[in-house]
Amino acid sequence: MSKMLLPKSLLLSCATEVKQIAARENNATTYVNCHIEAPTCDDTERQPIDLVIVLDKSASMAEMEKLDLCKTTLTFLARELSANDRVSLVVYDSDVTTILPLTLMTHDGKTLFEKRVRAIQAGTCTNLSGGLFAGLDEIRRPERSDGGSPNPIRSVLLLTDGLANYGVVKSLPLLSILESCYSDAPHTAKDYEAPTSSARAEQQSPVSLFTFGYGDNHDAKLLRSISDFGRGTYYFVQSADAVSVAFADCLGGLLSVVAQNIQLEVLVASPGVRILDINTKRPQRVEVPGLHYVVELGDLYSEELRDLLVHVQTTASVDTDQQYLVEFRLRYVNVLTSRIETTATMSAIARPSVVTDTSVCLAVTRQKHRLETADAMDAAQREADDGHLDLGQARLAALSEKLQRAFADLGLDATVGQEKILLEDLRDCQEAMKTLAVYRSRGQFRLTNRAQTHHTQRSNDTETSWVDIKTEDSFCSEDSGTYRNETKRRVMARALDMTKKDT
Repeated sequence: MSKMLLPKSLLLSCATEVKQIAARENNATTYVNCHIEAPTCDDTERQPIDLVIVLDKSASMAEMEKLDLCKTTLTFLARELSANDRVSLVVYDSDVTTILPLTLMTHDGKTLFEKRVRAIQAGTCTNLSGGLFAGLDEIRRPERSDGGSPNPIRSVLLLTDGLANYGVVKSLPLLSILESCYSDAPHTAKDYEAPTSSARAEQQSPVSLFTFGYGDNHDAKLLRSISDFGRGTYYFVQSADAVSVAFADCLGGLLSVVAQNIQLEVLVASPGVRILDINTKRPQRVEVPGLHYVVELGDLYSEELRDLLVHVQTTASVDTDQQYLVEFRLRYVNVLTSRIETTATMSAIARPSVVTDTSVCLAVTRQKHRLETADAMDAAQREADDGHLDLGQARLAALSEKLQRAFADLGLDATVGQEKILLEDLRDCQEAMKTLAVYRSRGQFRLTNRAQTHHTQRSNDTETSWVDIKTEDSFCSEDSGTYRNETKRRVMARALDMTKKDT
């Protein structure tokens, strides 16, 4: 029997919270959810990557074998790559040094990389800004030392265990410089011409930024802001085992990128409809207030899902079986085909004189639960930072009780999938705010981490166990709540196996 060919494009659909709104009801509001599904991608289909690792080697990295653990993890990371992938290594303390330019991970390349890694020694201060900008300079060079063109997937991984105390040390100036670094580079599919060859697509690929905060003395807010700006992820690395887990999760994602520069246009689809809000942390541009918006969604890994919840208002209308509310237009670079692709869909509801169907869409409700959880975590962290741990805990506890009641009313099983994950994360974050000492050593980082996870629908949990990874269900299942795809699980399992062998 021949193998069935699966689609290699993004799938776009949408759903309305309700099916009907009475025709005479004026200024009625409801929600529309836009849903995007990424295709699968196996190892033979993936595109090669260019990866710049920016490693903190300040004096504090010598404590508790942190630097040695990072060096072991970097060696593992290189071994996961193919001969078409490239890696560069930038190290920083007071000074910044690119000890390895982007180098193909052939046998000789891996040998050279491991030699450079072994030679790293702890130094002095923490010039985080210098390391970051040196990494960006290296990844954005138009040509590679081997004579080839940049690979389609380009990323910078920044690791630190402390606060910046050399170079640019304040968050706002650092982020301002970071913005200027990106200002001359296109970020959306709209900014690109359709590539006539894979080489052209490679030259125009974006650069993602991932940040890793090691221990309890780093600036989680700054690292999250850097990763948000670079369409990447912030990882909280609390323990020795978490180093390999964090890098493996990140690498597994980069090895499974299927779409980049994803741009979603959100437009009203008929007169009398107005967009009140688009609930996302992603960058968005207002074309026409209330009528037309553009949201930049970054990239997608294989099997990942993205949901965009739009709050709309509609005026009274004549009786009709179908009133269009919102149109969604998707445009992106398909990494698997090196082509720009587009697709579109529209949401609609009925406007009868009398509402006969009062059912509510469960898919929309679940997205509201996800976003409410992420927003509550952000709010609780603000309250804790203002010295009100009790208010933050109370907020999370109240939402947990509210969600449990909602799950019961909807007939949802709170012991599996997204429902299980949301409740577990809320309880975990409450525990992480139990005392000021606990909050300072773990809570502030954990809240930052979990909020970003649920806002972006992308995994970054370094407290995942070997058993969890080995037994986790497929990401594509509606019962999943971890946002982790198959490639991430495989790489993480191998990293955890390595850790178990070394202990």
